[in-house]
Amino acid sequence: MISVRLIIISAFLSIAAVINNGCHTHLIQPLTSAPLPHSYHLEIISRIPHNNQIFTQGLVIHNRMLYESGGLYRKSTLRRYSLDHHTLSPQTIHNLADHYFAEDITFYKGSLIQLTWKEMTALRYDLNLNPIGMTSYHGIGWGICTSEQGLFTSDGSANLTLRTPSDFTPKKTLFVKEHNLPISNLNALTLRKHPKDNIEYIYANVWFENDIIEINSLTGNVTARIDASTLPAENPNAQTDPNNVLNGIAYDFQTDTFWITGKRWNWLYNIRLKEKP
Repeated sequence: MISVRLIIISAFLSIAAVINNGCHTHLIQPLTSAPLPHSYHLEIISRIPHNNQIFTQGLVIHNRMLYESGGLYRKSTLRRYSLDHHTLSPQTIHNLADHYFAEDITFYKGSLIQLTWKEMTALRYDLNLNPIGMTSYHGIGWGICTSEQGLFTSDGSANLTLRTPSDFTPKKTLFVKEHNLPISNLNALTLRKHPKDNIEYIYANVWFENDIIEINSLTGNVTARIDASTLPAENPNAQTDPNNVLNGIAYDFQTDTFWITGKRWNWLYNIRLKEKP
């Protein structure tokens, strides 16, 4: 009887130890959270006069050429400029059909892809702005950028959709958050591989905000904010119409700078990011 009793007590203590260790492990497990975003100084390198009639929806740079998508029904365009001059005289202008409302653009493998707002159509062009095809997709189009993973698109929500470039098939959804709260109204996009960690970061305009946010393309966490609140004051149309917001951002990897502007703004800015201490 004594041996049986000892066996029972020993078994009970073993089970209690396991339960206690499990609870103890659970209690001391550290809570995980995204790192707090940091801030950048916005250093203006240069200003170039910009056509203040263009309802700018997106910018992209390739081989020292700047491409600009302008929106609105019956007024949508795609324009090409040279960045080797201090003016923005367009070398080529392509006018879209009246039923298209153009949105953001990106460069992908020798061609340009331009989103449309509600038409669920991505328009494709060669670098001389000649139409070469189109791709249908589900939903509305706002922003687009090219990643090593595929194409990221925005639709005004807090989600970025990673798509297959050939047919726009969704591959995954990236939920964008800051302090674990969603950041909606994601608009025009561009992408930069950060030299410090070799991670691709997406830079996004946020509709009706004067901040540009930096997003880790793997986690969706907002890792930085760029304050551009001083720029609207330099653009009269931004003072008279609330729709003329900061919009359009392109990363220039050759100079590690960005080009930004806004809807119907007078200036196109070349900026550099400086981390705040």
